[in-house]
Amino acid sequence: MWRKLGDFSAKRSFWEALLFYFVYGAAGIFLCGVITSMITEASSLSSLEDIKLLAYRVAPIVAGIYTFIISLFILFLKHLNKDALAILCVIVGSFASMSLGMIFGFIPVAVLSSFRMVKKPITADA
Repeated sequence: MWRKLGDFSAKRSFWEALLFYFVYGAAGIFLCGVITSMITEASSLSSLEDIKLLAYRVAPIVAGIYTFIISLFILFLKHLNKDALAILCVIVGSFASMSLGMIFGFIPVAVLSSFRMVKKPITADA
């Protein structure tokens, strides 16, 4: 179960997808906090309220970008770039991370990780 955690092209069972959700979701929340704090630290704002407002604006953007990148890795490594449901999972996950938070936005990405890999990559010649 732990061996396939870094393999984005592996088909996951329910429990493996749940583990994927917790590990990569927690890593994303941590990374989002670190990047947001670095941006707010580099800003020249002096009041605490202004720093909070900046953090509230930056954190959803970072969460959406993180979710989009992880889901694109899964999408292309499984050769699902022609599958409409897989593309919908990428879009819904990214927008949900930006609007609802990474806890809800990473659910479609965990579902996407349980999709079966296409055996033969789909090319334009076929």
